[in-house]
Amino acid sequence: MGFRTDRARREYIEFIEQDRKEQAEIAERLERPIKEAQLLQEISRNAGKLIEAQRKLSLGYEETPYIPDDLFSRVFNTDEEIEAFNRSEARAFYEECTPLGWNGTQENIETLLSYFTNRGIPIIDRRMYKAAFLSLKASGLFEEPVSAPEPVAAPAVAPEPLEDLENLPRLPAWHKEPIAHRRETQQTFKGIDPDTGKPREYTQVEVDRMSAETFKKVFNVPTPALTRVNFLKL
Repeated sequence: MGFRTDRARREYIEFIEQDRKEQAEIAERLERPIKEAQLLQEISRNAGKLIEAQRKLSLGYEETPYIPDDLFSRVFNTDEEIEAFNRSEARAFYEECTPLGWNGTQENIETLLSYFTNRGIPIIDRRMYKAAFLSLKASGLFEEPVSAPEPVAAPAVAPEPLEDLENLPRLPAWHKEPIAHRRETQQTFKGIDPDTGKPREYTQVEVDRMSAETFKKVFNVPTPALTRVNFLKL
């Protein structure tokens, strides 16, 4: 391309350079959201890998589980004997560690058993269960137990001033205030209506009349679900 003057040639070169910069800026603005999304995906993948690595470490893929020395000398002739031993030891662990915070939900049981099954350990005594429970509890891998509902105190009602005590109406001597009425006005409990699923308050009388199954539904009390073979027949 020929230019009539040197100035025209310089202006053309400057135009081409400016156009190149503008096109590069436009491309960068268009690619920036894509690059940011890719970066976030990479961060998410790396975070997931880290969490999985920590979980594997806690569940026993790399951590060495505690096995008492005397357990190596025990002899079992059949699989039934091993299952009976595991059930007995699981029952002892349950009784000992429930006061220490063991919450026997289905997920917690699966997590505890995975600590051993991941390492191919078929025989587990109460000491091994306890050591694994304390290790996994410290790692925050267990569901926490649900606390019992707290009573809600009824608001205090200020008594009305008594101007003439002598002229107040008297109840007969044989009259007794119903116990149900007296207790109902003392406190209430927050729960869930099992029919509607909505929160509501229950009086002490209503709580006293509930069956065990209704009480669990109303106050969301968890029931330990021991479904795996080591916990099935406690």
